[in-house]
Amino acid sequence: MNRYPNNEMSLGDIFNRSVRLHYLTLKHTILCIFFITIVKYISMILIQSVSTQYQYLIYVIAATAIVYFFSAALFATHRAFIDESQSIRVTLKTIWHRAIQIYTTFAAYIIGIILVDYLSKLLVLGIDKIFHQAITSNGVTLIVTTILVMVYIATFYFAFPITVIDEKPAHKAFYISALLTEKTKFAVLISFMILSAVILLLTPGMINEYLLSTYHLDALFDFVVLCVAVPLYINLLLFIIHDAKQQVVLE
Repeated sequence: MNRYPNNEMSLGDIFNRSVRLHYLTLKHTILCIFFITIVKYISMILIQSVSTQYQYLIYVIAATAIVYFFSAALFATHRAFIDESQSIRVTLKTIWHRAIQIYTTFAAYIIGIILVDYLSKLLVLGIDKIFHQAITSNGVTLIVTTILVMVYIATFYFAFPITVIDEKPAHKAFYISALLTEKTKFAVLISFMILSAVILLLTPGMINEYLLSTYHLDALFDFVVLCVAVPLYINLLLFIIHDAKQQVVLE
């Protein structure tokens, strides 16, 4: 049974369908969620025991692993939605074979955020130079930078998942994302807010992380949060993309 609807949906319909299919998605992604939890837990232990110069390397390795397992979870859910479920072993192999495309798109997206942030600050600095005085404050710089970065994040928000589920190269995925997000601006905002909330909950150094680590419950907390949030987020992402495709004719 194909879980993707044939008609356009409202955001409420998308959210309701995402909640109803939570268990289905969890069933296909729970092993990937477990691996993501393990990667985070081990990386946090290693970071606390090594010098600063090696911490960045651990962050990169951990991020690479998390992207891999999240990609597998996203792809497994998509296959389940089109009624072509695969074993986790086949899914992991598929993502491994597509790794170059997937990591290229992910890296380009992150580099783009960094470049937009840098160019935004240069823009504000250039305005000051043109008028030969500091007419902009740090607050103005922050506002301009935040707006431009958020526009970039929203415009190309679907680039990474499109590469994963549709096997599109980076340049094509960015182009399609720009077309799709134009039709689903508010849905993208809601999805991004959910993602931000989850990241905030799992960020090391938060008060809940400190209290849980005291009783050695931090890994269990991460796993529970991810089991609740990841399926919901993936479902929203897939249904928003599908709904946008119903409104846009792609070449």
